Amino acid sequence: MTVMKMQRISCRITAFLFLLMVALAAQGAAQCVTATGGGSFVNTAFASQTGTFTATFDATTSLSHMNSVVALSHGAGTAYTAFANLVAFNGTQGVILARDGAAYSAVTNVPYAGGQTFHFRLVVNVTAHTYSIFVTPPGGSELIIGSDFHFRVEQNTVTSLNNLGVFVGATSGTLQVCNFAIGGTPNFSLSVSPTSQSTGAGSSTNYTVTVTPANGFSGGVTLSTTGLPSGASSSFSP
Repeated sequence: MTVMKMQRISCRITAFLFLLMVALAAQGAAQCVTATGGGSFVNTAFASQTGTFTATFDATTSLSHMNSVVALSHGAGTAYTAFANLVAFNGTQGVILARDGAAYSAVTNVPYAGGQTFHFRLVVNVTAHTYSIFVTPPGGSELIIGSDFHFRVEQNTVTSLNNLGVFVGATSGTLQVCNFAIGGTPNFSLSVSPTSQSTGAGSSTNYTVTVTPANGFSGGVTLSTTGLPSGASSSFSP
C-alpha cells in the first residue's frame, strides 16, 4: 500500500484518470527460482490445488545435455519420488521429456540447448491423477510433450498439489525457472482510495494506492504520475 500526496492542485482528479496514469508507469519484476548442479531440490510453495488447474512457467538450462527437472508435488520434496508431475531436460538424449507413470516419455521430439528459454504449460487433473504437458520453444509454436500422462506411481493417490520443485541432477550447471503461475501470467492490479478529491491552491491531499498481486506475482512495482496540471506535483510514500 502506497500513499500518494498531491500538492498545489486546484482541480478535481478522478480515480479513472489517476489509475490510467499509474498503470502506464508501473513496472514489475518477474520472480525466478534457480537450482544448481550438485545441490538439492529448490522448493517453492504455492496455493493448494485440487481438481483441474493449469500451471505455466519459463525454464532455462545453462548447459546442453544436462539432467534437470521442474516438478509439482504435495509438500516440499527432497527426491524424485516425492513429485507427481515432472518435466525433464534429459541429459543423455538432449530432449525434453515428462514423467508418465513409471517412466519418462514424449510424443514430440523437442531438443534443447544451454541458454535457451522454453515456455511450459501443464494442465493437471489431480482427481484423475493425469496431466498434459505443452512446450513452446524459442521463436516457435506450442508443441505437445504428452497428453493425459499419469502421475508418478509413488504419487498416484495424492489429493492436492502445492509445491514447485526445481532440481539439477548433474554435477554442474543451473536450471532457472521464472514466471511460475497457476491459471495465468503473474500480474498485479491497482486501486485508489478515495475515488476523487478536491483541494485549493497551495494545499495538499492524499490518495492511497493499493497493489494487489495475482497469479503468483511477487516482483517490485514502480509508481509514477504523468499529465498533472501546471503547478502541481506528486510524491509517493513509501
